[in-house]
Amino acid sequence: MPGVSGVLYRDVGVQVDHAFRRWLIGSLKLAFGLDNYVGLDRTDKRYSAGVGMTYKLNRSVQVKGEFGQDWLQSNTEGVDYTASVFMLGLRLQR
Repeated sequence: MPGVSGVLYRDVGVQVDHAFRRWLIGSLKLAFGLDNYVGLDRTDKRYSAGVGMTYKLNRSVQVKGEFGQDWLQSNTEGVDYTASVFMLGLRLQR
């Protein structure tokens, strides 16, 4: 962005995991972020919330699904947004 020498990011978040069974883990995530643009009078506030489940097929293979909602509020007009994100993943480890 012209006139901006950098962005100062501050983030804080918390995640709580619960084992319904040894092979089924539920997660809840909440986060907040504040972005200050150096050289420009712009401040963005980011919020996010998400839930997820991890299913352990065996010691080496896990399937994970997660749904998250993200919000950005800015003091600059036309920048605000809301996003819904769904992720599905496969983890292989040895």
